[in-house]
Amino acid sequence: MNQFKFLIIFEIFLFCLGLSNSAQASELMGPIKTGKAAIVNESNVVVIRGAKIELFPERRVVPTVFNGVRLKYQTNNHVSSDLFEPNSQGVIFNHIYQRFGAISGEIAFSITSGNLSDLNVVNLNGFKKLGNLDMYVVRARNPDEFKKYIELLSTETKITWVEPTIDYSIQQ
Repeated sequence: MNQFKFLIIFEIFLFCLGLSNSAQASELMGPIKTGKAAIVNESNVVVIRGAKIELFPERRVVPTVFNGVRLKYQTNNHVSSDLFEPNSQGVIFNHIYQRFGAISGEIAFSITSGNLSDLNVVNLNGFKKLGNLDMYVVRARNPDEFKKYIELLSTETKITWVEPTIDYSIQQ
């Protein structure tokens, strides 16, 4: 945010010098550095509502208790076929939020009015309806299945939105 304040002050200064065009000011300043993390592996990226979510199949989030406080930390040394469990959740990085998160594999979605038999989702693992709404949940068992489910649900034309359950409270 300080960069933007500086840019405004700098543009005012340049205006006083006679360089009133903000494009000229931007050229003198150069590009603003955002400090955003780069994508590590493009093949592990899924797009959810415009946000790039990168999966880390070799990592898991493991809860730990430290001084009576439950914390969640990332661990390595897993393979993508290792199952998601309550004490071993998957790790993602949201490139919009610039934050790591934990996934249980649960993915919620909503459909437009219509017949479920037209969709290719009824045979997915953990498929169930939530209450009397047109909302449903499936549960991916590992990172490969998670990516496959997100891509499948996102391409179905009768599905209005897809939202995985992501916990952003893990420690870095």
